Amino acid sequence: LAYALACPVITTDAARAAPLRYAAAVQQAYTDALRADAGYTNFITKTPGHEAWSTRWGRGEAYTLEELADYLPHGLPTVRKKRAEASGLGRNVCLFESLRAWAYRHRFRHTDADQWHASTLAQARALNTYATPLPDSEVRATAKSVARWVWTRLGHGPAGQAFIARQSHKGRLSGVARQSKAMDTAQKILEFDR
Repeated sequence: LAYALACPVITTDAARAAPLRYAAAVQQAYTDALRADAGYTNFITKTPGHEAWSTRWGRGEAYTLEELADYLPHGLPTVRKKRAEASGLGRNVCLFESLRAWAYRHRFRHTDADQWHASTLAQARALNTYATPLPDSEVRATAKSVARWVWTRLGHGPAGQAFIARQSHKGRLSGVARQSKAMDTAQKILEFDR
């Protein structure tokens, strides 16, 4: 089965995570509802218009993701599936989200951009443990995208330095406020003691 989408879902590095997650949820729900092959990556198919195939065509208009979700007998699943069960578009989303979360926690452990990129790629490859793993080219592209974004915006690039400066400034303000409050408390204790 194949469904034409009225609005395509971008799956490149430029893709937004929310539409990808929604498309992956609809895709997984149809896989479950139709008891389809969970290992099928959904990226390749036979040419339906070829004379060798007996193709049955449905309606002429394309579907929206919302419409496809409405046709599901039980709606979209509310329980998140484990990462290892992700398939199709869900693998890309899952890898991106897992790698992004890892990168946020580990961004300051590296002082060299090349070392950071290599570490991020190694982590991405370690996370690619799906029943049908993503091709290495997709893993490399995702790792490169995450590493570059985190390095420039949260790490050692100009935006990263601005982030660090902002956090330092907030820390100083907080320290001044705490010190002032402690001095006021000490003064009250001294006045009470007299």
